[in-house]
Amino acid sequence: MVSWHPPPDNVIKVNIDGSSIGNPGRSGFWGLLRNSLGGWIIGFDGSCGYTTNINVELRAISYGLQITWDLGFRDIVCESDFQTTLTFIKGRGPTYSPLCSFE
Repeated sequence: MVSWHPPPDNVIKVNIDGSSIGNPGRSGFWGLLRNSLGGWIIGFDGSCGYTTNINVELRAISYGLQITWDLGFRDIVCESDFQTTLTFIKGRGPTYSPLCSFE
């Protein structure tokens, strides 16, 4: 069962997801920011054109973290359900970080 768990006090949680219709295919992402009480801060979404699942997930993380940083938050937790992105971010993937490719 999937459920949302609050971050520690004074920490902002960024939840993201992305999808590609086909792999590669038409792709988009979405996400939201909440405070430690579960209070809504902001939601976001975007299109990545024609790309792969990994590219759209990485773009979602990048976009969500950029919004969080731009709003002045520095204590951040980011959640993604795509294990491959976590492997890249932890440094066990390729030496590059592919973002979106556009049509």
